[in-house]
Amino acid sequence: MLILASASPRRHELLLAAGIDHVVRAAPILEEHRPGEPPARLVERLAEQKVRAVPSSAADVVLGADTVVCLDDLVLGKPTDDDDTRRMLRLLSGREHYVYTGICILARGRTIRDVAITRVSFERMPENEIEEAFCAVSLASWGAQDNRTDWKQQGILYLDRALNARLHTVPVQAVRLGDGFWSARRKATTERSLPTLLDLLEEHGVVDNFRRLAGRTDLARKGPLYTDSDLYKWIEAASWALASNETSDADKQKLRGDIESLTTHILAAQEPSGYLNTYYVGDKTRFRFTELSRSHEDYCLGHLLQAGIAYYRATGSRRLLDAGIRFADYIVEEFGPAKRPFVTGHPELEMALIELCRTTGQTKYLDFARYLFSGVEKDRLKLKDADMRYMFSGKPFVSHTEFEGHAVRALYAASGATDYFTEAGDPAFKRTLDLLWTDLTTRKMYITGGVGSRSGGESFGDPYELPSEQAYAETCAAIANVMWNFRMLTLTGDARYADVLERALYNGVNSGMSLSGNLYCYRNPLASSGEKLRNPWYDTTCCPPNIERLFESLPGYFYALSRDGVYVNLYHM
Repeated sequence: MLILASASPRRHELLLAAGIDHVVRAAPILEEHRPGEPPARLVERLAEQKVRAVPSSAADVVLGADTVVCLDDLVLGKPTDDDDTRRMLRLLSGREHYVYTGICILARGRTIRDVAITRVSFERMPENEIEEAFCAVSLASWGAQDNRTDWKQQGILYLDRALNARLHTVPVQAVRLGDGFWSARRKATTERSLPTLLDLLEEHGVVDNFRRLAGRTDLARKGPLYTDSDLYKWIEAASWALASNETSDADKQKLRGDIESLTTHILAAQEPSGYLNTYYVGDKTRFRFTELSRSHEDYCLGHLLQAGIAYYRATGSRRLLDAGIRFADYIVEEFGPAKRPFVTGHPELEMALIELCRTTGQTKYLDFARYLFSGVEKDRLKLKDADMRYMFSGKPFVSHTEFEGHAVRALYAASGATDYFTEAGDPAFKRTLDLLWTDLTTRKMYITGGVGSRSGGESFGDPYELPSEQAYAETCAAIANVMWNFRMLTLTGDARYADVLERALYNGVNSGMSLSGNLYCYRNPLASSGEKLRNPWYDTTCCPPNIERLFESLPGYFYALSRDGVYVNLYHM
């Protein structure tokens, strides 16, 4: 029997109609809880009453135990609606473990500030600070979770605990794609693209950059300062290939061996502090985190985390993930409002940190992502307006009204902000995301779903500046467009986001790799006089492993689940 505690008569009816056995009021039990009394006593009292409760619409959730305290009775002037109730009920579907050990309730001009449940204190707040404070307390109350979910159940985004997600992703290993449009593309990616690109990464010294830090001092550091990220993206792509049902056993064995070997080199290069970067070493050590607008240290960490998460979700191995966590912990401990200032010169870390929070249940990563979006470090870092426009970072995310600057940076920032809203529910973020989506789709996107019309700065142009032959339309920007719209789709369930996702994937992204799987486009113009556009290698080789990781993870984009049923997002004809 499942017994829920709730204060709302209307919710009582909805819960009963949904098949819940019994509903009781939580207020009498909560009133017995004395300030300073251990939370365990409240749990015992609830257990004595055989009460299992769910959080109110104004609260975030801490998952991992077996009791949830509903605090509807303490919500002052904050009515709930049917939509919130549906979200609450969706959380119950197939779940056995819910615990709300803290208090996070938005009231009229008031916020319950303490999340320990042993002390409940109110603090008067100006109206313009309510949303920000609510968001901060929400993140604190999300709390440490007991992450008992099987790694095989986690998709490319893990949204089972995201209160604001309408759709939940399906793991890559749960999808089997038969013959169809993507069969040959994905086969070429696995059998041709991945092995040839790894050979090129070896040939151009990207792997040696790690080996030299593990004792091979005879090796010179090669390539631009962001090459670490290219290897991490390759590992992410290979990890999703391991999870795919279409990858042969022989290919899986080879890929796993390659990843394990690369991971050994990466771990050997990591410093005891957790710092891991092959460029800022030796005489460049003194420049660490001093040139954040260009250093890509944050960007490389983001891709390290995404690679580690993908490998974990494909195999259950935490070797690479734990290396990423050590570096992430170093960042979180060293930087912040009361510590050293930080900014993402190339947004990417925000997405990775939020997915790390979803994977580990550690909310400090969500907190740090919020700090990155806050834009509070402009003065301490002496950021120039032109730099912030180009980076699409450094000023409050919610102050943006249109896309500008570097297209990939901007869309990665929007993707991370969507992840943040999905977890935290700050309405100012949703308003900004809606403004940006309208700006992109009505004024700055090609018919192919490609974005970023200018080669200078790989940037967005003015509204309707969409030339065909001069189009830049970087492959990575189209991939970012897919990633962002997939996140907006899981957040809302609205088909218009699936439409843009599909347009960009089947056109702006698909043109970025040859049918043979070993030639790549960096830019994707809509008209050409015959110049050579595809090459096997670029000094800045961000696009090849990026398109590989998307194609290998495609099974995770095809379907989504909700209480309404199964959503079919893409077609494979």
